[in-house]
Amino acid sequence: MPTPTFTSEVRSLLGMMNFCGAHLIPDYATLTYELRRLTQKNTAFKWTERHDEALGFLKSKLKNHITLCYFNPNKDTQVYVDASPVGISAILTQTDEEKPQIVQIASRSLTETEQRYSQTEREALAVTWACEHFHIYLFGAPRFTVYTDRKLLVSLFGSPKIQLPVRIERWVMRTQAYNMAINYKPGKTKTLSMLREKVWFKNMHTAVEQAVKNCFACQVATPTTTREPLQMSDLPQEPWSKLNADFGHLPDGTYLLVVTDEYSRYVVVDTIKSTSARAVIPRFDKIFAEFGIPDELKTDNGPPFNGIDFKTYLEHKGIKHRKITPRWPQANAETERFMRTIKKTIKAAQVEHKNWKQEMFKFLLAYRTTKHSSTGLAPANVLFNRVVKNKLPAAPIQTDPINTWITCNDAAAKAKMKHYADCKSYIKRSDIQIGESVLVKQSDKTKPTTPYEPIPYVVSNKKGSMITAKRHNKSIMRNSRIPRKPFGGITRKPLESLGIPRASLESPLVDLEKHSRNHQI
Repeated sequence: MPTPTFTSEVRSLLGMMNFCGAHLIPDYATLTYELRRLTQKNTAFKWTERHDEALGFLKSKLKNHITLCYFNPNKDTQVYVDASPVGISAILTQTDEEKPQIVQIASRSLTETEQRYSQTEREALAVTWACEHFHIYLFGAPRFTVYTDRKLLVSLFGSPKIQLPVRIERWVMRTQAYNMAINYKPGKTKTLSMLREKVWFKNMHTAVEQAVKNCFACQVATPTTTREPLQMSDLPQEPWSKLNADFGHLPDGTYLLVVTDEYSRYVVVDTIKSTSARAVIPRFDKIFAEFGIPDELKTDNGPPFNGIDFKTYLEHKGIKHRKITPRWPQANAETERFMRTIKKTIKAAQVEHKNWKQEMFKFLLAYRTTKHSSTGLAPANVLFNRVVKNKLPAAPIQTDPINTWITCNDAAAKAKMKHYADCKSYIKRSDIQIGESVLVKQSDKTKPTTPYEPIPYVVSNKKGSMITAKRHNKSIMRNSRIPRKPFGGITRKPLESLGIPRASLESPLVDLEKHSRNHQI
């Protein structure tokens, strides 16, 4: 077959390919993209090596022996879909003696508008297009399965309660006429399928799975999806014994100081201009003068809580300072959740052109005098042991059995939350042990870096869900969900591939911190 020299010859070549091989090549639209670009309007004809490669690959695909079978509505039916930046494809198969048989292959190119879709949207379009293209086989047929390598589509097409983007929602509605189930098929199985078409060797399945699973660069660049089981804190013995504190930013540059009582869920809110110890300590003095000195104060690790002045202040007051795990705000979840709610109140007041401080105080009165979902009683009633009035009429309550009431309701609410959180498929108890190498998430989100640092840390201590890891003379503390233990461990080969000299690896201590500064990835 001679190489085309004019645009008309390329059109003739594509016409022949469409007749001979379009129904036998799964990714035909993607493979012909470079050739089709030569036939576009206002495009100069220029044949390059890239077009030679595309033509050669098409010729080799045409030589592959693919036999199509007849469709049988009584057999299990599967549809495999995929999408590239320039095309979508689908394969209709049926299981015959536990072996898939191809019924039909189809693909089409994407328009200029469709090429600007996100990858998730292109994959969703492939599902809808495949069902409609194979309509003669699938409509009215028994339940069939659609396989995709985009896991998000399982939720988008399978959950009726999820809020969908408008474009994807239209595609999902178009597939409701079909009795289908959508499943996720990871890319590593595609790697194995590709190799089976070309080569075979002993223990190929195990070797491919281990190679994909132990890919060090892939583990550094892929975020983890598992989470630790939810750990619930014990209820304090009395009100105002254990407090949580946190700061929130305001639009005018000031800050909200939010203090929460773990027992009663009573919240104290104040506004300050700075988070320095000089500005924060007088506010705590004011709060303690009104409600008393607590036994324990839980905060994050930011200023001023990490400073010597605040530490000295708490020691002088006799208050135990409990810091949560660094970069794990879920440990102070109750205060963080309340912070989102009160910020929403402030934003709503600004939209309505109202005094946001006055609206915030109205919200605080409503919150403090409304039954809490965990305790079953209003926070103000629990803290002050009396009914705090608001604008609504209320009947007096008996306060004698208040402690038993709160304890029972709190235990039931926490058990319900833990059951709901731990029943998720991604909940998995961490198996990281002391002495193992782990990958730690990078903190700088402004640079195009990988999710994990390529230089590993070594776990030196583990306490509950908090681990301590060291790398040379640097020590960090993280929740056990954040670090990641690589499959297959850390060997010299991946570290040498990062540019660390062999001589440095053989020394007792490798200055990984210095190396990471000199070799940015």
